[in-house]
Amino acid sequence: MAFRSAGKSSIVGLFCAWLFYKDPNTRILILAADHALAKKMVRNVKHIIERHPLLEGIVPKKKEQWASDQFTIQRDKELRDPSMIAAGLQGNITGTRADVIICDDVEVPKNSNTKLKREELREKLAELDFIIVPGGLQLYIGTPHTFDTIYEIK
Repeated sequence: MAFRSAGKSSIVGLFCAWLFYKDPNTRILILAADHALAKKMVRNVKHIIERHPLLEGIVPKKKEQWASDQFTIQRDKELRDPSMIAAGLQGNITGTRADVIICDDVEVPKNSNTKLKREELREKLAELDFIIVPGGLQLYIGTPHTFDTIYEIK
């Protein structure tokens, strides 16, 4: 949790690039309140990969693997899911598998301004248990929008 413009997404973008450097077979799902916000994170990570000298060998050779909302880097395993994919909370992610799920600004005023909406949000996020692989990492980054924030550590 941190205030707006603290650099949360920038730091997490670097973290994702580092994960790909450590293991190019990593699959990362970026989940945000809406698809456009998740795409911004994917675009950020793509720019890091394109510019960092340690990552030059993982840029895909085929342009179709380098889309605006998902990409697949050079990796030695044949995996069905892309290396990184963006999704909004209302998107269909059933059947997706991920080693890392980044929940980036999933709590926004529109989906957290009532107790019922926060309960629905928590239910939706509970579905991520069926997407993440055993031993995977789930990371939440965001700014709380209510006293009863979903980001509260219990």
